[in-house]
Amino acid sequence: MRRPQAAIGASLLVLVVAAAGVALVRPAGRKAESYAPRAGHLAPLFALKDTRGRLVTLRQLKGTPVLINFFATWCIPCRSEMPRIETFYRSHSSDLRVLAVDKAEPASDVQSFAASFKLQFVPVLDSNYAVSNQYGVYGIQPVSFWLDARGTIRAVDYGPMTAAQMSAGLRKVQTA
Repeated sequence: MRRPQAAIGASLLVLVVAAAGVALVRPAGRKAESYAPRAGHLAPLFALKDTRGRLVTLRQLKGTPVLINFFATWCIPCRSEMPRIETFYRSHSSDLRVLAVDKAEPASDVQSFAASFKLQFVPVLDSNYAVSNQYGVYGIQPVSFWLDARGTIRAVDYGPMTAAQMSAGLRKVQTA
């Protein structure tokens, strides 16, 4: 008779852990789908330091389309996507800015990551997840927001983007 009790206890433990995990990743009182900024809405403004210690603000970039890409250096899909973002940026650097927002890692790790991928843009550091939370980015996959020159979100891509998705995102922010 102890086996069914053990199974029930284990099931309850799993449910408690899962509920606690949901509570930790979503701000209290907010539904995940209503919390994240969406296409057609103004992007929340923020200011973060880059890996060189310089302050970068989203407000500074108004007037130019922006790709905000949330990533982590240890995230495998992020690592596979970053060379495509770099190649795309090199082709479109005159009409697109890239803000690669690292999620809570030491500047030295992010600098090494940027050097290994020969990034021409300098990543910014979200050291306490404040901007990730502001944008509703809680997982470990890359998430990208495409902003037009006025700062309005025109598209959101979840997961690693293909070159075709990047071209489509740029078209959306250029034609808005």
